[in-house]
Amino acid sequence: MMTLTVKAHISNLSMVQDALGEWLDSIGCPMKTSLQLQMAVEELFVNVASYAYGEEEGDLTLSYEYEEELSLVRITFRDQGMPFNPAECLEQEEESTRLHVEDRGVGGLGILMVYKTADQVHYSYRDGWNILILEKKL
Repeated sequence: MMTLTVKAHISNLSMVQDALGEWLDSIGCPMKTSLQLQMAVEELFVNVASYAYGEEEGDLTLSYEYEEELSLVRITFRDQGMPFNPAECLEQEEESTRLHVEDRGVGGLGILMVYKTADQVHYSYRDGWNILILEKKL
């Protein structure tokens, strides 16, 4: 397992992406799956950095874990920002996909992409912590 704690600030995205890419390479993750996971982590990181702490500054801890016997990657996000269950956005984002492109607003499909990319997404809010876990079979 690898754990990385950074300030939840957009300027740290490249550090998170570099660490994730190196870790995925070290476990032999296929390129397509690696790109999917990197896209999902980018989307979630940007959401936390943009919204979790409002005007305040806070930390985000990411844990990368590989269960070789299951061929399963697990990426855990932990932050103490405002509670936010991304599953609550899914219905709105799915409805947006039914609209004509010209009738949709800019953005708003990132969480849907995360859920479509991952095999499982689990969210909980415990003891002041948002905990979001992505799981993906290799």
